[in-house]
Amino acid sequence: MDKTEFLNSSLEFAKDFCYLYIGLNSQQNLYSLVELLDDHLSVIGTGKHEFYHNKKDFINDLILSQQEAKDIEFDILNEEYYGTPINDVTCIIYGKLWLKEKDADQKPIIIDMDTRFSIICQLVNSEIKIVHIHHSMPYLDQSENEYYPRTITEKANQALEYSQYLEKIVELDALTELYNRIAIENKIDEFLQTHHENYAFYMLDIDNFKHINDTYGHPLGDIILLEISEILKKIFSKIAYIGRVGGDEFVVFVTEVLSQVDIETKAQQVIDECVELSSLHQCQMSCSIGIAISNEQLCSFSKLFSQSDKALYHSKAAGKSQFAYKK
Repeated sequence: MDKTEFLNSSLEFAKDFCYLYIGLNSQQNLYSLVELLDDHLSVIGTGKHEFYHNKKDFINDLILSQQEAKDIEFDILNEEYYGTPINDVTCIIYGKLWLKEKDADQKPIIIDMDTRFSIICQLVNSEIKIVHIHHSMPYLDQSENEYYPRTITEKANQALEYSQYLEKIVELDALTELYNRIAIENKIDEFLQTHHENYAFYMLDIDNFKHINDTYGHPLGDIILLEISEILKKIFSKIAYIGRVGGDEFVVFVTEVLSQVDIETKAQQVIDECVELSSLHQCQMSCSIGIAISNEQLCSFSKLFSQSDKALYHSKAAGKSQFAYKK
C-alpha cells in the first residue's frame, strides 16, 4: 500500500470510526468500532475523566456512555476530514464535526456540539488500526483572535461580581444602605462565635420621629434617616457593623474593644450631631441611645439587643437626647 493509498484509506477509516462513535446505539455498532482500535490505544477526551492508556479501559467507559445516551441520536450538520502522512505506516487524520441532537423542536434543551478531533492511524500487520484519539470542544465564547479564553474568563468574572452584588443588596436596607435586621444579626452572631472579649453594642432611636413625619412629611423623615446613617458611618468608621433594624431604630456593634470613656464619647458625639441636624432642618429632633457590652452571658445579637433596649428605655425616661450605659 503506497502512501497516497494509505492516507486515503486512513481518511475513510477515521470517518467510519466517527460515524460509529456518533451512532453508538446498537451492540453491532460497538463491535464494529472495537475492531478499528489497536490494543495499545490511547485516548484523550473532552470529559475530565476521559484519559485512557489502552483499548480495554476506553471500551469499558464507552459501554457506560452508550447506556447513558441510549435514547439520543444526532444529525451531522457539518464534517471536515484532513490527513497528513507521518511515515509509510503512520498518518494523522484531523478535522471537525458539528453534531445536533435529533428532534430538537420537541425538546426544551438539546445537545449541540461543535467538536474537533485528531486520530492517528497505523498499519499493524497490514491492517489499519487507530492507535491514538484526541477529542476536544472549543470554548464557544472564545473570540476568533483570542489565544486563551479571555472572553469566557471576563464573563465568568462579571457573573461573579454580579452574584456578589446581589448578595450585598440582599443584606442592605434599601434606604440607608446599612445592614438590615437579618444581615446585622447574622454578622454579629458570627463574630461573637469566635470573639469573646467585651464589645460595645449601641441601640439608637430618633426621638419624636413620628411627629417629624406627621408635621414635615415623610421626605424630610427619609432625609434625616439618611443623615443619621452618615453620622454613624463617620463616627464609627470601619470598626463596627452598623444596621437599621426598624423604622427609626439603628444598631451599632463595635468590633474593637473600647474603653468605657471611648464608648461614652462616641455615644455623645452621635447625640450632639443629631442636635445639629435639628437646627439645620429647623425641627425638634434628637436621639436617645442605649448601650450594652458583650460578655459570657450577653453573647448573641438577641441578648445584646434586649439589654440595650432596656438601656434605651431608661434614656428616654430620663428626658431623651442622652444615653444609658449597661454591662
